[in-house]
Amino acid sequence: MPKKSKQNKSKSKVSIWLFFSAAVGLFFLSIFLFIFVQYLNNTNITPASVRYAAGPKISYNDPLIRDAKILYPKVLPDDVRRGSANAKVTIFYYCDLFSPLCKIQQDEIYKLLAIYPETILRLVWKGTASTNEGMLAQQAVYCANAQGKFWEYQHEVFMNQANIDLKFLESIAAALNLSINEFNACLNEGQMENKVYENNIEATDLEIDAVPYFFIDNTPYRGLFTSEELSEIINEKL
Repeated sequence: MPKKSKQNKSKSKVSIWLFFSAAVGLFFLSIFLFIFVQYLNNTNITPASVRYAAGPKISYNDPLIRDAKILYPKVLPDDVRRGSANAKVTIFYYCDLFSPLCKIQQDEIYKLLAIYPETILRLVWKGTASTNEGMLAQQAVYCANAQGKFWEYQHEVFMNQANIDLKFLESIAAALNLSINEFNACLNEGQMENKVYENNIEATDLEIDAVPYFFIDNTPYRGLFTSEELSEIINEKL
């Protein structure tokens, strides 16, 4: 009997030691995981699978980072625009390339631009995206803009909304005689990614909840407008 008692005591000590070791191990593991998560949250490294879902990736010198929301849109240096900087009326046009309504709206925009000279009307394009596919397409049109073919490229995207994928975006670039090497580098390296995020942030800041959406001389207009309806608004402001 005494011998059995010693064995039980020995087993008890081993159990206590194993429990203590496991507890210490879990404690240090939890500290490591906490530090690791904090490290990930404070780096700009994002897995490709969540590249767009992770949210805006912008730098601290971005003009859209501020203490308070903006009340009106601003013309940024890299915005795509048509018309003179001194035009009498400025239209800010928020649009998603994958929106069926924006596709219809774009035809009306072309008609509108044909009515007014650049000294009268300036149009500023603010391309937004709500999906990964839309994000890729918006980057592509900005990459095309870097080679002076924004409007032509944008038109092809609108006309082929159901077929948009990376291969098709590259085929549009080839058809428009863009430098494929420059275009692919721009798109694959995400050179225009921050620009689209900037537009999304600005749209959120301005409480834009649907597209198409316009600011005409700082007055907001939501929804689909014919060129005649837009023309009436412009003429009232002249």
